[in-house]
Amino acid sequence: MESFGCGVPAVGFQSGGIPEMIDHQENGYIDDLKNARDLSKGLLWVLDALEENDRLAQHARNKAEQCYSFQSVGRAHLDLYKQLIKHQADN
Repeated sequence: MESFGCGVPAVGFQSGGIPEMIDHQENGYIDDLKNARDLSKGLLWVLDALEENDRLAQHARNKAEQCYSFQSVGRAHLDLYKQLIKHQADN
């Protein structure tokens, strides 16, 4: 997410939380797990896409702002706390 915050797309393997962070060919590239050929393909794809236009970089930045900024994470926590308080009050 640090790279997204700088408008730099990411390339990552399809494992853990990576597929939730990277939207394939929208703000980066998700490779097949433990597949060096696909990793190479992803790196080349990102570099070629960045040469063509800055859409990929903008999508990366937007993802960081919408999902991982202090404001969006804080808002999500606040909403969760409000739901928990409401649920507690209803019981």
